[in-house]
Amino acid sequence: KNRGGVTHMAALASIVAALLAGGPKFTNPGLSSPSAADYAESPIEEYQPVVTGDLPSRQSLRITETLQVVSKVLSAVASLAFTLGKSTTSASCAPETVMTSSGPVPDCTEKLLQGTRGLLVDLDGTIYNDHGLLPGAHQFYHWADKSRYPYVLLSNSGAKGAEGTQAKLATAPFDLTSNPSMPPVPLKNILTGAMAAADFLIEKAKPGSRIFILQSLSRYGGIIDCFRRVLERRAPRGWMEKMEIRTYLSTQDAKIWARDAVRGKHMTYVALAGDGDIRDEEDWGYSTWDYDMLQKAVWIISNGGFLVTHARDTHNPKLAREEGFEDVDLMVPGPGTFEALIKSATYPKAIDRTFNTGKGGNLGGKYMMDKAMKMLKGLGLREGKDRVVIIGDTLDTDIQAANDFGIRSVLLRSGVHTEKDLLYYPGIRPTCIADNLSSVVEMIRKGRKLPPPKFGAPIPPPAPAPAPRAKTFEPPKVPKIVGATNKPASGAYDYITEDEEDF
Repeated sequence: KNRGGVTHMAALASIVAALLAGGPKFTNPGLSSPSAADYAESPIEEYQPVVTGDLPSRQSLRITETLQVVSKVLSAVASLAFTLGKSTTSASCAPETVMTSSGPVPDCTEKLLQGTRGLLVDLDGTIYNDHGLLPGAHQFYHWADKSRYPYVLLSNSGAKGAEGTQAKLATAPFDLTSNPSMPPVPLKNILTGAMAAADFLIEKAKPGSRIFILQSLSRYGGIIDCFRRVLERRAPRGWMEKMEIRTYLSTQDAKIWARDAVRGKHMTYVALAGDGDIRDEEDWGYSTWDYDMLQKAVWIISNGGFLVTHARDTHNPKLAREEGFEDVDLMVPGPGTFEALIKSATYPKAIDRTFNTGKGGNLGGKYMMDKAMKMLKGLGLREGKDRVVIIGDTLDTDIQAANDFGIRSVLLRSGVHTEKDLLYYPGIRPTCIADNLSSVVEMIRKGRKLPPPKFGAPIPPPAPAPAPRAKTFEPPKVPKIVGATNKPASGAYDYITEDEEDF
């Protein structure tokens, strides 16, 4: 009958949904994803062969089925309670205010951003998009460079490190300097997902480890960069020689790597390091994603290997400008899409052997956010996290990283997500929303010398978010092949898609 009752019901439904999402091994109710602390004592420290026959007990399955029913009932009751109480519940915010599961999200103001003394700025969708620089990019860089304002360009890109990013930001149409007198973006102000994933491998991989790299290349201004090159630059002398690093595996080699991994002979990693499509012109082992490539990765990971990724981004925005397609959103599948595919194919065997070091990932706090804070300190930041703001365009990476790390965040409407997407990401909440970087820079510039604002308790939500379905995976059922010609029946398919008639 009242908003408080709806809130409690929604909270209970969320807890049950979280238990379902985690399954029998779930140990952190209420968290959307494991934190870095949960992986402090990870299987990497003391490697043990994986027992592939470890399945949940019948009792665990009965509990899961019961929780599914309870979750559906609670969600239905909460929704009904809110519907019946709408007529008696007064509005808590203006009609145009965006609501999330934690309350309203306002447009950015000087007051919300005052006291900011350090910035973490996303690149794709914030500084630039596929067609060039976005409004405010030049203004931000000129101001930050002239005033020596502490900032770090924080990108989830797995195809380039600081050198490759610097080259891109000095190449049209992404040139931030705009005139020859301005220096290129300093390397000390850049941190990427490739650098974070490389640091993870350098820290965790023991001598004799095997690393299978699936990477894409970055080429700007004559500078070619890729994950293997980032790994070489960041690794201590002699580290690379102690590892077996491959960017291509034959089918037989992949089977051998999987066999040796499950028998505990070698710690084995699959490093997914690309910004969507993958290619390796240096090795010529592959030129794009295909079934064979995915199969090799799945073999290794299912048999004791570790999956290391750098970004949760499921897609990259790309708005076509060709005649006749001006309003078509031709999004490009991102690295998160392929991570999800591999995780589904290896579930539940590799449920505790997947590590994402990018913004919003289960180890992003340690390998991205902690390092970014240290970089800000080295650039002159004297205050703590309450004086830092992250600016980005993606809810489940930029904003999720800010929420997990405990800092303020700005969601820009210039990239992947807008306020319309907030309802689909319950629990992820930006401090405020803005149109582009230009307006945010002006607000921060005016209020930088003021103390940061104090935030009270969030306003309860008006309605619960729909509870997610239990995390299950069933392999597809392949229809029988019929007919003397050995062609599939209507609607039938196989795992590998082929068309010898059409090519």
